[in-house]
Amino acid sequence: HYLKEKNFPLEKLDFISGDFDSHSGIDDAIYQEKFIHTPDQNKTDFERLLQAAQIPFKKLIENSTKNKELFFIEYTKAEKVPDYFLYLRQYYTEDEINEHITGNSNRPAHESGTNGSARVFELPELDKRWNEIDRELRGKHIKGELPDEFYRPDIMQTNTVKCLQEVKKELNLLENYTLWNNLNIHKEAEIRGESVLLALKKINNTDLALEILESVINDDGNKILTASAALGKRIPSTIWDTWRALKSNFNLVLKKGKVQFSNIESDKVISDLQNLIIPESNSSSKESKSHDINDFPDHEDPITSLPHFSDGCKTDLFNILKDYFNESDHDKLLSLITNNIEPQEKLLFKNSGNKLTYALKELIEAQFITGVNKKGLEEWVIKNFQYMKNMKTLTDYKKDSVHIIISGNLSPAKNPILKIESGRVVKVTDFTKKG
Repeated sequence: HYLKEKNFPLEKLDFISGDFDSHSGIDDAIYQEKFIHTPDQNKTDFERLLQAAQIPFKKLIENSTKNKELFFIEYTKAEKVPDYFLYLRQYYTEDEINEHITGNSNRPAHESGTNGSARVFELPELDKRWNEIDRELRGKHIKGELPDEFYRPDIMQTNTVKCLQEVKKELNLLENYTLWNNLNIHKEAEIRGESVLLALKKINNTDLALEILESVINDDGNKILTASAALGKRIPSTIWDTWRALKSNFNLVLKKGKVQFSNIESDKVISDLQNLIIPESNSSSKESKSHDINDFPDHEDPITSLPHFSDGCKTDLFNILKDYFNESDHDKLLSLITNNIEPQEKLLFKNSGNKLTYALKELIEAQFITGVNKKGLEEWVIKNFQYMKNMKTLTDYKKDSVHIIISGNLSPAKNPILKIESGRVVKVTDFTKKG
């Protein structure tokens, strides 16, 4: 209809694609073969992202129509980020994009296609153009010149995904404890169990939370021990006994907590999520107020909230970061990490600014930073740190550049300063340094 209003010569088009709800009879008669129906773009993007995302317990979402629909509703309200895939579609077909992303195109450049014909793109040229498009996208985003159609909600920033990642983190810790000496089995099992229940209670879909709870209770496997055994390592029976005792006590905590879920009506979950999109009218009282996405725990005020570093990572993080700061700033850095005492003047990170922001992105996504969302973490970085641009110019962090790293969906840093390994924050040795 829009093209007709602009007197666009529709007969010159090979096809017309869209999510059509109606078209006139004369259109039907003339252009019937040109109309190609395409589904709702939000749902198309959602399906693509869900398939590619590494989300704990994802099968429980995918295998239930109800769970998937509720998750989609939540996805549509998530914070938006630039979508590399959408931007690439200006230049390549979806088949070419998928081939490159999945690595199927990493074959010798001279190799012929499956039918013996030469490939359309020489791989070195394709990779070069790919990098040019990537820089183009980042540049437009930083300058605020990227059109709205190239943004989509970030599926990894939904409340459900954050809660599932928290559950997975607790399960990993539980498995790691099997190898600890002098372990207080009852205490550690209780702490981990309560943490899992707390994370599940924050999921807005009660049915999904219950399914995950059942799955966790019924799964007695230990990936660390199983992997070690597969490599031919002998696992002493005492370690297996420790794991069974640990899991048994852990399950007791979960089974007690399961009763609390039984008293929650699952129908209420649907209405709460629907209210995120269609607020009730005439709701003047506090009790009848419709929910907004910012009402949920993971969407705290990003400026007034402060990041909380988990006790298990504070010392490790400080020991990693201190090498990048002046010795005179070490006490201030430690106070900032451990007690959130902000310095009177910004602390100078004596390296590329991206190294610090990538490190903090890694920590918040691994749930080592809580109490603030990504936007709040960005504000905290800008307020408290400076860095050395090109290793020689003292520079303040800029809002756009910090945002695109911490909240964006970029590839991991090439030379990170830390990594998460076996539930610990570990220093990465930079072999590129000289001297």
